[in-house]
Amino acid sequence: MQGRHQFQDRKVLEFCLSEHIPENNLYKRLKQVLELDYLYQVTKPYMALAGRRASILLSSSSSA
Repeated sequence: MQGRHQFQDRKVLEFCLSEHIPENNLYKRLKQVLELDYLYQVTKPYMALAGRRASILLSSSSSA
């Protein structure tokens, strides 16, 4: 026997936030002017693997 399939169109949601921000936005202009990529390497030891802040134990010098 031959079956009959009912196909429905799928709705695909694609949204790119940066396309909806005006070109004259302050943060977009700063990104064009400033080179801040080095910060990823500088702050890497302070970040956890999951992207959260790593627990850093700081010794307090108030115990005198």
